[in-house]
Amino acid sequence: MNKLLFNFKLLFLIIGLLSSCYSIAQCIDTLPANTQIITSNRTIGIGGTDAHYLICPGVQVIYSGTQSIMNRYYLEENAKLTLDSYHYPSVYLKQNAELNAQHSKNGQSLLVAIYAEKGAIFTDTLQPFTGKVNWCSPLKFIYDKLPNAKGCPVNSVQKTNLIQTIKISPNPIGSEAIIELNNRLIISFQLTDLHGKLVYESRPESKIVTFNREGIEEGVYFITLTDDENKLYVSKLFIL
Repeated sequence: MNKLLFNFKLLFLIIGLLSSCYSIAQCIDTLPANTQIITSNRTIGIGGTDAHYLICPGVQVIYSGTQSIMNRYYLEENAKLTLDSYHYPSVYLKQNAELNAQHSKNGQSLLVAIYAEKGAIFTDTLQPFTGKVNWCSPLKFIYDKLPNAKGCPVNSVQKTNLIQTIKISPNPIGSEAIIELNNRLIISFQLTDLHGKLVYESRPESKIVTFNREGIEEGVYFITLTDDENKLYVSKLFIL
């Protein structure tokens, strides 16, 4: 009898856990006034706490900086977020938005919680992770507190692909490096620091870029290249 009672309790516990994981509810979140609206593909790496980002439709963002906690990412439809370093955010995904949490790369949990509409895409989000997926029908963002009170501009949609295949030789660099892009024509070259500050920019329109670090301090940077098909490429650069 005791064994039968234990089995019933275990069954009800499992049902309760499944119900909590897969329950669907309306989710409404008011974006705070300090929310940054990201309208173009970029890499960010700001440490600290309580940063908020609204990622516009079709825009692709990589977080690849120092450890942060309590950040929030609000992904509009078709937006993509890749978490490339140790991180504790909450993520909100509308349908067709994509989260790549890079669990297998980091070997540990990166998430506090996920709120998602049906149709959201999850890649490399291996279990277990702290928190759970909260399914929303619908997931609604309220923009009233934002400076423009509207959220993303209508023309913010980008249709670019994020591929980390930049060839940098040497890396780390001392004075100069040669940068190539799979034999593609490089239209735009940007160098940003871990805080997202633009350090250097050029429009080489060439298949090979010679980068001279003169005047740039030692540290870790991000190279962002755009090719002639408007595809975006991102890689780290180490300057000694």
